[in-house]
Amino acid sequence: MTSSGVITFTGPDPATEPGIGALTFGGFLDELVARFGERPALVSSPSGGRRVEWTYGELRERAREVAKALVAVGVDRATRVGVLMANRPEWIAAVWGAAMAGGVAVPFNTFVEQRELDHLLRHSDVSVVIAQTEFLRHRFVDDILELCPEARTAAPGGIRSADYPFLRRVVRLDGEPTGALQGWDTFVAAGADVPDSVLDGIIAETRPIEDGVIIYSSGTTSFPKGVLHRHRGPMLQCWRHAHREQYTTDDRVYCGLPLFWTAGFAAVLGGTLGSGACLVLPPYFDADDALRLIEEERVTVAQIVGAHDVQLQAAYQRLPRDISSIRRDVHRITGEPAPGGAPRPANQASYGSSETFTSITAIPYDAPIVQRHTYGRLTAGSSIRVIDPETGETHGVGEEGEIILKGPSLMRGYVKVPPEDLFDAEGFFHTSDLGWFDEDGLLHYTGRLSNMIKTSGANVAPLEVEGVLLGHPDIARAVVAGVPDAIAGEIVVACVVTHAGATLTEDDVRQCLRGSLSSFKIPRRILFFSSVDDLPRTSSEKFNLPAVRALAIELLAAEG
Repeated sequence: MTSSGVITFTGPDPATEPGIGALTFGGFLDELVARFGERPALVSSPSGGRRVEWTYGELRERAREVAKALVAVGVDRATRVGVLMANRPEWIAAVWGAAMAGGVAVPFNTFVEQRELDHLLRHSDVSVVIAQTEFLRHRFVDDILELCPEARTAAPGGIRSADYPFLRRVVRLDGEPTGALQGWDTFVAAGADVPDSVLDGIIAETRPIEDGVIIYSSGTTSFPKGVLHRHRGPMLQCWRHAHREQYTTDDRVYCGLPLFWTAGFAAVLGGTLGSGACLVLPPYFDADDALRLIEEERVTVAQIVGAHDVQLQAAYQRLPRDISSIRRDVHRITGEPAPGGAPRPANQASYGSSETFTSITAIPYDAPIVQRHTYGRLTAGSSIRVIDPETGETHGVGEEGEIILKGPSLMRGYVKVPPEDLFDAEGFFHTSDLGWFDEDGLLHYTGRLSNMIKTSGANVAPLEVEGVLLGHPDIARAVVAGVPDAIAGEIVVACVVTHAGATLTEDDVRQCLRGSLSSFKIPRRILFFSSVDDLPRTSSEKFNLPAVRALAIELLAAEG
């Protein structure tokens, strides 16, 4: 733990870690089929829609069809393939298919507005986009056509755009093909000309150290960062979650998280499949629909975030359903006291991020109660140092500092950012998180050095929201902060200074933001000030963010 005065907390030897299988996307599916064959892998039964059920064998076959189609249109090593769709079976086939074809899957956030999609298409350098036509109020294909008018007239595969210089092809999952927009069935059918032996060769020659997926995660910059992972990290985390969650092949797991989040990807999807259980996959979380699925599909485990608990409890009170199939954490749905009075805290069983593809520390589901208010022990092969953020001096047991880390699930880097800007000379990534280890080797997370807002599991960069607010003609200054909330963890609050004579309401501002920001980034509350002098500032005339946050808390508390 200590070398030359440097204190490092380390996880177990990776050679001792149980339950780890193949560490490529293709190898992962091959191993699942060998073990679970014709068992049900997933069920999709959207309200009012067609029920779809795939076995493990069918899941692999659908992914192989997409992989061969991508090979047929020229995808090869490191070609980037965007996937823009809600939680549905085709999402899994497209993401795995892209990686199995030798490309890099880029699952996009389905909350995106057109402005954000423009950034993702430019920054990711995707050559192919597989998109759902629409989802809720979003019109993805229309947005793509507005951003890239060349796609209206080009032939499939023939897009040439100065704004998106790498983009060549758009595949629409549903709706009629037009221009460069290729229909899903036609796209998949083209792969039939690719021999299985060719795809088998690509999968066999793909190594765990090669690039496999890019996850876009909001950071301290105004736009999301592209977090580039090799095959190894995501697949390792899928196997780990399967072992940690202790599912059985009889479990049916409801997925309440978006699959484009690493938690949805690895913890729910990967953990379920890696166990041979069946994933019950709604397109998005809706409390009433979740209860319907729990009853109809005999769900045994509901994987949800803490913000869902209150919604589920309210829905259950309105219309009770038969949820007797749920075998653990049923109190999160009914609102009744937890057995023993000490439930596992929601979202507090592990510490990690998009950069580590979920957990780098964790506790098992059945950990002793005394451990449940910590973030657990280091995973195998992982290391953390707790340092003084000013001096870099390492701290020991019981001393708080910045968490820096490395390990086998750590990203290769950010897209278009030099690695020397991210990792120190020993390969440690500086997280800007604060925490400390106790004498039992359990991590305690205490907060952020930076000002990132975490609301209902999603990251919001204040700079991005502030930039959009300042585009409003009646707003002179704006500062955004996170305010504690019992359900969401934090809510986004904007403090704005209006120009003289302006008469704005909170609804006016929110309505203006809706076309530019994802719904979770839009401030829940907007506080108005007539002068910048009403907001705390530092000696350098910058907003004093801790003081602004405290002021917002005080004003909201006064409103009751």
